[in-house]
Amino acid sequence: MKNLIRYGYCAWALTLEKPKEVGFLALMIIFIVMAVYKSTPAMVDKVFELKIYKNKTSISNVLQKRDIAQSKVVWVDMLMLKSGSQLKHPKLGAIGFSDSYFIDVESDFKVKEGGTYYFIPGSDDGFALEVDGKRLCAHEGDRPYSTQRCRIELSEGIHRFKMMYFQGGGHAGMTLAYQFKGDRKKRWVGENSRYLKF
Repeated sequence: MKNLIRYGYCAWALTLEKPKEVGFLALMIIFIVMAVYKSTPAMVDKVFELKIYKNKTSISNVLQKRDIAQSKVVWVDMLMLKSGSQLKHPKLGAIGFSDSYFIDVESDFKVKEGGTYYFIPGSDDGFALEVDGKRLCAHEGDRPYSTQRCRIELSEGIHRFKMMYFQGGGHAGMTLAYQFKGDRKKRWVGENSRYLKF
């Protein structure tokens, strides 16, 4: 404690004797802290692995044959990839390529309370959603951002979903929410609740 008081007194005395130098030093420290903060990449929990494939040709259907030019993998914590008219994660920013790409995401999830669920995929352009290997719903071609409400009965235990998405050009967006029948709240896939765990 005595050392802390001594250091505080020295800092105060130095500030009184050389206010310009101390002020400059304080500004430099703030600048360095901000630069480190801005240059550190955003981090999120690695819940879903997005496999992103840039196609050599234009895409008009989510199920069309792929002709891949390049690919990349991005990990996200939830499937809410829309900001205005762009495909963006709230923390990670832009995801994907400029146009003509597919995204595949596949993951297990745990149903904690069996019953009727609604999955609510949203896409601009097309998507196809499967649960436990069966097609639940799809919009295979181009469209402006829209959502669909897809009903399914799920038993307690482990299940698996797969969502395929394509972006042709222009505006983009890919989202997936879920809702338990009787509960008014919709949650993003990736958001754990008393019903589902990802």
